[in-house]
Amino acid sequence: MCMDFIYRHIRGLIPTQIFTTRQLLIYGQRASIDSALSRMVARGFIVRLARGVFVRDISDEPSMDDIVRAKLQSYQSHVATHAESILHELSIFAFGNSNTYAKHGSSSSFDTIRGRAYLKNVSGRKMSLCQTLAGRMVYALWYLGRASQACLNKSVGTATENLNKKERELFWMAGALMPAWLNDSCRYRYPSMKVVRDNPFQMNLTWTEKSPYGTVA
Repeated sequence: MCMDFIYRHIRGLIPTQIFTTRQLLIYGQRASIDSALSRMVARGFIVRLARGVFVRDISDEPSMDDIVRAKLQSYQSHVATHAESILHELSIFAFGNSNTYAKHGSSSSFDTIRGRAYLKNVSGRKMSLCQTLAGRMVYALWYLGRASQACLNKSVGTATENLNKKERELFWMAGALMPAWLNDSCRYRYPSMKVVRDNPFQMNLTWTEKSPYGTVA
């Protein structure tokens, strides 16, 4: 009976839609679900992408990002690109693993058909930065740490040189979450403005409070 319900559930999905074991636990005990999925994998009905992560049709070639996000979403956990990967993409940091992701919680790793994925714990403050491109750059520069001023200024310039006007505004807004030493290094890249409304990084700031860049009103 458990197998029938699972078959019906999977057939009701888009063939290329990734699903997880946790989504099927409404149909029976974990051991029974695992046994049923193992038989489906052996018969070629579904493809195992990682432990507890499957898809019926792999023609869309799910990426590492797709697999990691599907697995973490099943645990109601948020995931973001880790600073190492961001710095590598920006040609600032030549080392690190591009399969590294940031999450708020314990660090771990697991195997996928695309290689091994690494999950590293970061603070909630840094996870908040990862909601925009400019914020991710701030997070990545923060990860570099207190390098020499010349080195840090060069990295800031490299990271921000292709930002458009809106992204520069967001970069300015992210100063609300930066440590002081990084804020000082980024200051020369901020747009020439004193007020930007709807700051996603500082939603609790009222427009009568003091800002480090002048009074907002």
